[in-house]
This record gives sequence, C-alpha cells and structure tokens, in this order.
Amino acid sequence: MNYGVRVVTLRDVAREAGVSLPTVSHVLNCRDTRYSPATCVRVRETARRMGYHRNEVARAMVRGRTGIIGVLGFVSSKIYGGEQLANLAGTLKQAGWRMHLALRDAGDIQAEEDYINDLVSQQVEGLMISADPLRSPAHYHALRRASDIPIVLMGSPYERPEVWIDSPSAMRAATQHLLDLGHRRIVYAVGEDISRKYPLHRVSGFLRAMQDAGAPLQQDWLPGEICDFREHVQAFTRKVLRATPRPTALMYTNDEMALVGLHTILSMGLRVPRDVSIMGFDDLPLSQLTWPELTTVRQPFPEMHRLTLQFLLDRIEKGKRARTASRILKAELIVRQSTGPAPGERK
Repeated sequence: MNYGVRVVTLRDVAREAGVSLPTVSHVLNCRDTRYSPATCVRVRETARRMGYHRNEVARAMVRGRTGIIGVLGFVSSKIYGGEQLANLAGTLKQAGWRMHLALRDAGDIQAEEDYINDLVSQQVEGLMISADPLRSPAHYHALRRASDIPIVLMGSPYERPEVWIDSPSAMRAATQHLLDLGHRRIVYAVGEDISRKYPLHRVSGFLRAMQDAGAPLQQDWLPGEICDFREHVQAFTRKVLRATPRPTALMYTNDEMALVGLHTILSMGLRVPRDVSIMGFDDLPLSQLTWPELTTVRQPFPEMHRLTLQFLLDRIEKGKRARTASRILKAELIVRQSTGPAPGERK
C-alpha cells in the first residue's frame, strides 16, 4: 500500500550532494574526520533539506545494540506519575537513549514478572526499576543475579537501590516546621502498617519528630491503609477534623492528596492556615497554583533519574567493573502559605 511517502536514503543524499555513498555514511555517523569542513557542511545540509532520517533499527543490528532502556514503574496518578515519566524520558533522550515503559500496581507480583520478561524480550540493554515496597529485598537481589542485563533500582531505601531520596529526614524536617509553629495535634495521612513494615519510609521521620517533641500521637489518626483515592482522602479529612480536640495540622503523603484535603477543609468552612495548616509532599507545579499556596517537600527527581541512568550506563559499558556505591539525595522543605501558627499561638 502506497501512502505517497518516499523514504530518503543515504544514496539519495550522496547523489544530491555530489559525493560518494561512503562519504555520506561517514559524515552523518561522525565516524571520520578526514573530510573537509565544507564537505561535511554540504552533506549535513543536504540531508537536512531532503528530510533524511537514520534507520535506527538497521544501525542497531550493525552495532549489536538497540539503544533502548527498559523502565518499570508504577501505575500512579496522571499528574504525579506523568510528570516523573516525562522527566525520565527527557533525561534518557538527552543521553541518546530511548525508553520502553511498563507500569504495574504495587504488590502485583505476577504483573511485575511479566513486564520484566516483556521488556527483556524487546532487547533492552538495561533495566531501571522502581522497587516495589511490598516486595522483599531478597527478591530484587535474586533478580539481579539471575539477569543477563544490568539492572538498577531507584526510589525505595529499604530495597537498597543505587539512588534514593532521603524522604524520612525530609519528613522529619517538615514535621519540625509544624512543631516550631506551635502545632502539637498533627495528623499524618498514611497507613500505620507502613511504619511497622518499612522503617525507612517517610512516616519514620514524622514519628521521630513527634516523639522527640513529646507531642501526642493517637493511633486512630493513622488509618490502616494508604489514602490513594479522592473519596478516601475526603472521608479521612472530614473524620479527623470532626474529632475532639480537633487537629491543628494535617500532613499528606503527596501533593495531590493535600490538594484534595485543602478543598475538603475549605468546603467544611474552615480556613487554611488560620484554623488548620496543611502540608503536602513532592512539590508538583499545581502546589503553587492553589490559594493558599501549598507548603510541601521538593523531591529531586531529575537528579535521581540522571544518577540512576548514570549507574545503569556504567554497568552496561563496564559490566562487573562498574562502581557499586549508592547515592542518597536530599529533599527540600518548601514553606508557603498553607502552614501558619497553631490556633492560640498567634500574637
């Protein structure tokens, strides 16, 4: 079937530029410097004008490489997950690599195994995996040993990845910010089982700051499951704010939850931060478009992706000779208008 589209070949470029086919191949693939600057300019300009595009599949077959990195992430929210993936795709493109992406739900063991097998079958040269907090460290260590291609983990400190963000310390600083404002009745919207299973989760920083300050911690303020969905966040927010005494500050696991919480609080006729302070985590662009603007924690995802890719490329090139040291990145507290002095603490 002919759609009227003609593919421009190297031979076409050579004929139009008035040079040999090997000359065009060498110039466009940057493999030779024996040609004059004028010849190189003429060849490249001719290729650009004619709309020539390299056949990446053919180049991969010649080199024995595909130039593709497999990425296994999580089915996340459209806003949070989409922004991270766009950033990662940009990082890979800038480094000259393409991305094959697969997304699974946390805890879905079969899906994770199927997606890894699928990515490997697509001849990716390495895998970047967001470690599943519901899987044991032994699982990923065994996966690495059994794999024929390099694998690096990112994001989950309890799985000992190459690059991870020190979220517990950031959460401790965020909680201390509220404590310094006079808050003592602080609620953190995350499942209490998380703190038992994963000691390096953000909740550990929250609990440590609260304990150090001698602030009260009521067990029913930590629900039994993570609030991932809008209706859960709304119901949870209404529930805790109807308690007596009422909390003076709410901390949410991410910015999207915090934005839902903000809407819910305002719909209850309460003022932020005069009646209730709220805080998110991630520093999404939307966090600055609300009123009041959201106090949050900025995670250095671009740096995490860059370093993770660096580790992976190092292993692709050097194999067992590649370095193995991990990198811990710092998150940053961003104070905006959604947090203020606790009621009764204002002068």
